[in-house]
Amino acid sequence: MFRSFRTQLTVSFFLVIVVTPLIFFWLLYPMLHRYARSGSTGSSLLNPTRALANVVEEHSARGLDALSLDDLLRSAAKGTSYRFVLLDSGRHVLVDTDAPPGERRDSPLHVAETDRVLLEGADEAAASEGRYLRAAVAVNWGARRKGALLTTRERHTRPFLSFFEPASFVPRVIFALLVAGVLGLALSRRLLRPVDALRRAAEAMAAGDLSQRVTVPAQRELGLLAERFNTMAARVEDLVNHLSDEHEQLQAAHAELAEAERCQRELIANVSHELRTPLSCIRASVEAILDGVADDPERRTSCLRTIEEEAASLARLVDDLLTLSRLDSGQMPIRQTRVDAGHLLERCANRFEARAQDRGVELEWRCPEPVSFAGDEHRMAQVLNNLVHNSLRHTRAPGRVLIEAAPEDGQVCLRVTDTGKGIPPEHLPHVFERLYRVEPSRSKRSGGAGLGLAIAREIVEAHGGEIDIESTPGEGTTVTIRLARSPEEVTAGSVTGPGITVQTPQPPGSAAGGTAGREPPAEQRAGPALAAR
Repeated sequence: MFRSFRTQLTVSFFLVIVVTPLIFFWLLYPMLHRYARSGSTGSSLLNPTRALANVVEEHSARGLDALSLDDLLRSAAKGTSYRFVLLDSGRHVLVDTDAPPGERRDSPLHVAETDRVLLEGADEAAASEGRYLRAAVAVNWGARRKGALLTTRERHTRPFLSFFEPASFVPRVIFALLVAGVLGLALSRRLLRPVDALRRAAEAMAAGDLSQRVTVPAQRELGLLAERFNTMAARVEDLVNHLSDEHEQLQAAHAELAEAERCQRELIANVSHELRTPLSCIRASVEAILDGVADDPERRTSCLRTIEEEAASLARLVDDLLTLSRLDSGQMPIRQTRVDAGHLLERCANRFEARAQDRGVELEWRCPEPVSFAGDEHRMAQVLNNLVHNSLRHTRAPGRVLIEAAPEDGQVCLRVTDTGKGIPPEHLPHVFERLYRVEPSRSKRSGGAGLGLAIAREIVEAHGGEIDIESTPGEGTTVTIRLARSPEEVTAGSVTGPGITVQTPQPPGSAAGGTAGREPPAEQRAGPALAAR
């Protein structure tokens, strides 16, 4: 109990309030007692009795009678607690201020003090008996002693000393102790209120609430302590928040690293499978020709066509991997030129016309008005080839694939729309991610390695454009590309992308400019096959 600082502070206040007056009283009481008792003895009456006796002697010497002396003594006793009695040498009462005026007493007055003065010849005498104090002084007329003056008064203690009488002093002390205890407790609570606030704030911080702050009190010492506590709490909160942010960043980096490792493993597995399938077909066709199984011209032609198709598939896969490598290493240049959108669409449609007829799918391109945009014609042809190839692969007869270009809000919009099987809504946010495939199956019929749409997005964003996709399962898919209409609308900052370098076209006749408008080789124009569905 006494280990509590509040209890110790309360007891300290109590002791200071009580002990200090007690020590003061202990030191002062003897002197007060002597002073108070000095007026409670008969000797204290001698001085006023002597003075009055001298006055009586002077008036007697002038021949005053007993009646005049009676008036004199009564005037001196008026307003006081004194009683004056004037005696002659025979101890008969001449004047008694307590008796009616003129009254005489025949019998002698026997009082020890007056007897000592009148009979024993003492000049004065004093005594304290019971409730009364008495003092007697000799009064002389001429050369012989004629009488005595007796002064009496009821004994009483000085008023301030009655405060220390046990009957009243003890209850007052008990009451003072109670008041001191209550005041000490109240003062300790008031002074310790900031300390309690600090304790509660510290407990809340220990429980995890780092936003705790305390009100700075008016007391200088506790105010400084509260300010230091608030400063410490703010620093702890900032430090914990910083560590929490760093922890989250480390977790995010770890997750990204794990995802990158997973993607790398998946890429190796997908590429291995994609290489194995066409190579197996090519090997089987070559063995059939070499073993003489395909000896007739028709069978040999079929084997050669299979070899050609699988070689083209390998070329697209290698092109995808090469493009991805260039994007990652920052070695893919974007040569800005003015590209005729209608011409670009026509070339793409002509390229896939035969394949569309073989699949029984209607392929149509549409450009209602002449429109052009700023970009690299070869790279944009690669993007369109990927999109159209993907649409044809996932559209069954009698389906339809539409390629169109039109100006919208100061931009050029290129759209590829098909009536294929569509993409489930839960997969749409991820189709532009690398190696993401809607159908995880690795069969050749389900698609490629999942690189095409990711490459298409990065090429479009490198042109300062946007690409998005809309799809409804069972109805079809629409991919929209938005590009600036003219080279002046594209700035260097708006055409940069991850792993891509923007280059302006060289003047006609230069090495770079001489090839800018040429038709790229077939294996480059085919672009990567999209396997994101």
